Formats: sequence, structure tokens, C-alpha cells
Amino acid sequence: MTCTGCETKLGRTLATVGAVKNLKTSLVLARAEFDLDMGAGSVVEVIKHLERTTEFKCEKMPSQGASIDVLAPGNTAAFVNQPWPEGVTDVRAADKTTVHIEFDAEAVGARDLVGKGWDAPVELAPLPLRADPTLEAGSKHMDLLIVLSTSAAYIFSVASFGFLVSHKPLSTGEFFETSTLLVTLIMVGRYVSALARQKAVESISIRSLQASTALLVDRSGEEKEIDARLLQVPTDGTVISGSSELDESMMTGESKPVEKYVGSSLIAGSINGSGTLNVRLTRLPGDNTISNIAGMADGAKLSKPKIQDIADRAASYFVPVVVGITIITFSIWIAVGIAVRKQSGSEATIQAVTYAITVLIVSCPCAIGLAVPMVIVMASGVAAERGVIFKSADSIEVAYKTSHVVFDKTGTITNGKLTIAQEDYVAEDVTSTKGLILGLVGSIKHPVSAAVAAHLKAQGISPSTVPDPKALTGKGVEATVSGRKLQAGNPRWLGFSTDPGVEPILTKGYTAFCFTIDGSLAAVFGLEDSIRPDALETITTLQNSGIAVHLGTPDGHVRSRCTPGDKQAYIQTLMARRPQTATGTRHGRWKSLKEPVVMFCGDGRPPTWLVLMRPSLAGILTAIAISRKATHRIAFNLGWSFAYNLAAILLGAGAFVHARIPPEFAGL
Repeated sequence: MTCTGCETKLGRTLATVGAVKNLKTSLVLARAEFDLDMGAGSVVEVIKHLERTTEFKCEKMPSQGASIDVLAPGNTAAFVNQPWPEGVTDVRAADKTTVHIEFDAEAVGARDLVGKGWDAPVELAPLPLRADPTLEAGSKHMDLLIVLSTSAAYIFSVASFGFLVSHKPLSTGEFFETSTLLVTLIMVGRYVSALARQKAVESISIRSLQASTALLVDRSGEEKEIDARLLQVPTDGTVISGSSELDESMMTGESKPVEKYVGSSLIAGSINGSGTLNVRLTRLPGDNTISNIAGMADGAKLSKPKIQDIADRAASYFVPVVVGITIITFSIWIAVGIAVRKQSGSEATIQAVTYAITVLIVSCPCAIGLAVPMVIVMASGVAAERGVIFKSADSIEVAYKTSHVVFDKTGTITNGKLTIAQEDYVAEDVTSTKGLILGLVGSIKHPVSAAVAAHLKAQGISPSTVPDPKALTGKGVEATVSGRKLQAGNPRWLGFSTDPGVEPILTKGYTAFCFTIDGSLAAVFGLEDSIRPDALETITTLQNSGIAVHLGTPDGHVRSRCTPGDKQAYIQTLMARRPQTATGTRHGRWKSLKEPVVMFCGDGRPPTWLVLMRPSLAGILTAIAISRKATHRIAFNLGWSFAYNLAAILLGAGAFVHARIPPEFAGL
């Protein structure tokens, strides 16, 4: 595809297919993605319809690792039509010698398919020829300008040649070379443009981190290097023997090697150090960590921001406007030739034709059409390389408008590793109290409860039997044992914020955790957490950028004393003013927030707008910086494309009289 007209045509054609839903197209990626109702149509039917009604040559793009091209051993038709094992979803001839096979990698392996293929009978058979596609009627894009201009140049040259033969040559002569040179330059330009787009996309492709080869070790210990796509169960895996240090900086951003030993998980694309590891591979190449991240990045590349709609709308009017300008230019130069230059009508017409042809071909709607999507592709790729995944193009646009950043405390501003700094027991039987506490909070996953439980276990405490402890979000946990009500949680919920035994702990800046029996305070713990090393720098940079920073926490020593509900209400208040960013580690704390850009620092749950793949708050700065640069670049591109087209059309139309673009070079 060469311009927005091509993308529009692709979208319109696919939209006429009733089985196609949730259509997304990308000019830069030259790709369309959609959901297909298999009961109403097949992929083959959609491809045939698309190729029949447009000039596009289409190919289905299967998930990586689920397709393979095989050289057919002789008769391609017989090879394709032979019985195939269960798990093969599609087999078709790619050319006279190559067969394309798509398969479910969890049901059948690529090596099995290659081996199966060589059992087929062999003989030669011709492949059917495909019919030439036709152009969709009513599509107005750059090709229309090219056809009009080259046709006009050719027709004019034929007429001029006729006058020459009749010994009445025109003053301008014929210029058959104009049509040929125009088409040649345009095709060269399209090739260079397509090559540049491809190189740009490849340069920031996350999928390039996926290793293309692997060493296959059989049970006898023999090693063989093979294509990674031939692995039965590839890529991400678990160490089964050996130890080594691996460089995982491509994923975590940390330059320090990570020690790996038996039972450790490995990420695709990691670089091994000096040791040797035997690994049981656990995930397919098309479903490993790299592919999942690349899939999220591709989602942003296929989506369109609101400003793209404006650019597309402008590009859709571009061709009719240029044709109108051409007619006006033609008319003006006829009038100038006759009235000002005192030329004859034929001479003025001949001169006007050269200007009209130049105007038709010199304009470039592609510049407007590519101004936005090319930036989105590059921004998404660069962000992904730096550990930031934009879920959609809109998230880039919204992040640019960020005015407030709201941090959750535990696990975001802090490292999330709480330790017990102080513990006080009011009850006389301390050992029994510790057993009750451990029995109550031992199964609770909250960081505070987990830290208390780990502290008591380290003391060798045996947990008492506490049936069905109930966790209360933002408050604590409670249960009933032998008619006694046990409660543990934050002092505000339990009503001990001003208790003499609790207040000193809060004064020291610790997180207070109280334990009560039938409403009476039995124990209180003071927990502390370390601040992330990059937290201060991140917050300072945000504030210096004019972004307000907020902190949401349930701790009593913080004035806001935020419960999850309080946090949500506070965010909604900020949202009523202007867009902002919320960030947290645990998904449940922010799950009801729909509008702001919500960032989750590697918690493994689906993010609303954005995901930070590396355990660093600096990713927030990266996201905002990239979104700002991308937005500024989009504005620059749109301004430049408008200025370029305006200057080119003025030069082509002869507005400067003595400075003009010759018709034959307008395609440059």
C-alpha cells in the first residue's frame, strides 16, 4: 500500500464482507486484522474477494511458529492433497516447488510435517493461474492523479506528434518521455518509501529479540543446530540442570547478570554467561514472553489516535481539491497566454497543459497519510525497546496530556518488601497470641499480613487453627475461634489510631498493624519499607515538568488515609479537572478506573492503557517523554506535509513564473 487511499480502499472492501468484524488496518505495516465468523465465510474467500476487487496481493499471516514452508518432493498437487495428520489447519501451494503449511503447534510438530511430506508420491503438475485483479470503482487516491497526469501527457504528445507529421509542429514539441519518466520515478519512489518503512519497522521490532536457531540435544547427548521454528515445545523454559548467570537486560533493563539454577525460569532472548544450562522449553515461539510483548506493541501500531481521523479526512479531500486546482491552473494560464502574452488560443492551451500536468503529479497525499501512522509505529517500537508498552495509539495521545500522576505507595514508591521494625504485645500469653496471629494471617497474601506471618514463622511459631479467615479490602482480616472474634489490620479500621500503644509507632513513620481479641488490643506491629532508589529522581523530574504528583496509601500517618474506595474517589475528582496518570503495583487497587492512563509495574495482569515491563519508576518518565516527542513529531509532520504540498503545487502551477517544476520531473 502506498497512501491513505489504499488503506481506505482496503477497509471499505473488507467492510463489505458480512463475516468480517472488528476490522483494523495499518498503512505502515501493510496489514489488516479482523475477527471472522467462520460460519459465514472463510479466510480464503475473504482473500479472493479482496484480490478480485482491488489490486492488492494478499497473504494470510499466521501466528509465528505455527507455519512452515516445505519444498515439495515432485508433484506439488499430490503433495498438497495427501492425508495430513490432525493439527494441520491449512495446506496450499505457494509456487511450483513450495508448499505452505499452517498447523497447531500444540497438536503436531514441524519436524513431523516435514517427515510426513516426503512419503508423498511425486510427479509434475501445473499450478492454476490467478486472474488479474480489478480496481475498485469509486476509489479516489494518488493513483488517480498519476493516471490523469500520465494519460494527459501521453495524449498531448500523440496530438503534438500528429501536428509534427503534418508539418505544423507545436512550440512545445511532444514529450513522450514525460509519461515514461513519471511512471519510472514514481515506481522508484514507492520502492524506496516501502523499503524505508520496512527498515524502520524492523529496526524497532521486538520480535527480532527472538532467537532464530536453537541447539537440539537428544537423549544420547548429541547436539544439532536447527531452525527455532522446528522445535516441538520452544523458547521460554525452566532449568532442569546446570547453573549460570544470564543477561536479561533486554527485558528488565538491569545490566547485572541474574543467577539461574535448577528450577529457575528463563525468558526468550536472554543471553547466557559462562555456565551451561539444560532447559526444558515450556512455551511456543508464537506464545512466549517476546511474542506477547510484541503483540501488545503491534496492537498500538494497528490502532489510530483521534488526530489520525483528521489526517485521513484531509487526505480524502486531497485528490478532488488537486483536480480542482488543476482545472483552475489550466484556465488561468489560457487566460494569461491570450490576454497577457498575446499568444494564440492553441499556443496558450499547449502551455497551460504542461502546468496542469505538473500540478496533477507534484502533489503528494501520501505525506499527509503517513504523518501520523509512521510516528505511532516508531514511538511504539522505541517505547517497547525501553520496557514501555503502549496498549493503543490513544494512550500515546492521552499520556501527552498528563497533568497528574497518582502513585500507590506499597510496591510502587517502595520496594514492597516490608520488615518488622517493632512489635509490642499487650496480652499476657505472648506465645499463644503469636499462634493466633499466625493462624489468622498466614494464608493472606497482602504484603503487610505476609510480612507479619514471615516474621512469626522465622521465630518458630506454630499457627493456631483459625477457620475461614476473611480478608476485608483496605481494612484487614477477621475470623471467629471458639466464640472469640479475632481481627487484624490497620488501626483506623479497628479504632486504635490514638491508642497510647499505637500512636508512638505511627509517629515513627511505621506502618501499624494491630491485632485484637474481642475488640481488645492484644498486639501491635510497626513495619517499614525501603524507598525505591529511583523514586525521588522520578518524582522530582515529574514535578519539574509541571506534573502534579500525588500519593495514595491506607496508612494512618498520611493525611489522606486512603482506602481503595477513597483512592478511586480521589482519582475521579482529579479526572473531573483534566487527564492524569494513575500508577500502582496491584491491579485490584485501581481496577474500577476507566479513563486515566493506568500503569502496572510488571504485576502480570492486563493493564488498562500502559504496562511497564521493567521494575523501575523511570518507565513513567519514558512513557511521558516518548508521548510528548511523538505528538510534537506528528504536529511537525502534518505541518511539513502541508507546507510541502503548498509549495510544490505553487511551483508546479507556475505561481512564480520564472521558477517552475518541469512536468517530466514532477514525480520526484
